[in-house]
This record gives sequence, C-alpha cells and structure tokens, in this order.
Amino acid sequence: MIVSFKHRFIYIKNRKVGGTSLERYLIEKLVDKKTDINTGSYISGYKSNNIKGKDGKEITGHLSIFDISKILKKPLGDLLSYFFIFCIERNSYDKCVSAYHFHKSKNNSSFTEFIKKPKKMYIPKDWSKYATNKNIIGNVFQYEDFEKVFKNLNFKLNLTSKELLSVEEFIGYQDKSGFRPKNINYKEYYDKETKDIVEEVFKEEIFHFGYRF
Repeated sequence: MIVSFKHRFIYIKNRKVGGTSLERYLIEKLVDKKTDINTGSYISGYKSNNIKGKDGKEITGHLSIFDISKILKKPLGDLLSYFFIFCIERNSYDKCVSAYHFHKSKNNSSFTEFIKKPKKMYIPKDWSKYATNKNIIGNVFQYEDFEKVFKNLNFKLNLTSKELLSVEEFIGYQDKSGFRPKNINYKEYYDKETKDIVEEVFKEEIFHFGYRF
C-alpha cells in the first residue's frame, strides 16, 4: 500500500498481481519519505514508512481502501476527490494457479485440494479491498497490461521526465519469480469441480472484468 501526498495517489496492493514488485518500484521512484506512507515487505526486504501497527511493529501485507480510509481518518469521498486511487487485478483462474504455487511449499497439497479447502485464506480474492457491494472504488488495471498501467500513471500523476514509469525499468524490480512452471497453461490445472468453485468465489471479478477460462 502506498499513500503519496506528493503525487496524490493511493496504491492498493492486491495479491498475485506483481504487487510487491510494483510497490517497491513506486516507492523508489515516487515516494517522498518525509510525507508519504507505505507498507513494507519481509520478502523483498523493505520497511514500512510513516506507519506502524498498534504494537509499534512494521506493517506489511495488503490493506484495503477501507483500512486506508481509517488510517488517514478521512471518508472515502474525500479520498476519491483528492487522490488517484488504483490497484491491479488478474484473470481469476490464472491468479489461483499463481497462489497455489506460491503457497505449495507450505501445504504440499494438490491444486484440487488447495482450491477445495474449507478455509480459503490463501485464495487470492481481493474484491473487498477495492469495492463495496458491486461498486468499484477508484481504478482497476489489469496484470496482463502493465504498459497501460504506466501510461495512465505517467499522465494522471503528471510525472516529470525523471519520474516517468516504464515496463522496461519495472522488469528490474520484479520479485518472487520461480515459484511457478512457465510452460504450463493455467487451464491444465482445472477440472469441472475446481473451475466451478473459482467461478463462484470470484463471481464479482469474472462478471465485472469479463474474465474467461
């Protein structure tokens, strides 16, 4: 999560969308350490800035726009009128395969077992982080098109030539690669049962973004 007062944007970090890599890239390129706020990452080794938990420890992970609203003590309407709010989403079927490989070392289960677990804490559904009921808050870009992400940010944030974001530069910040085999299509992981479960769990995302199997 990033709240930039300097550039007037809020970045909501979803799961399995290159979120930590993008957070680190934006922090190094755009964040003002004196005024801006960001969460940290144990995996990538950077600390939170201008924000601590109630116990005084680092805050990492994935905060929703509603968490951010409480931290800033501002209603959502005020945030929407002052900040450019955005996040990244991903095809739900592909996203679940990515999550499975990331957590596989912890549970050593099959993909079917992973999807069918009663407690779906590792299933990367992030709808509630950036939407209320059926209404999306801010802007949602797609994981498959970071070129569009950076083109929009460069324009919306009115970045200077030294601050401009690019896919070519971002590649050097990408983390967590190597968990998932690159030569297997996500469709090969699914049978009818697991496909039906994902379609039910991610029904909002599939409807709103038109994700196809």
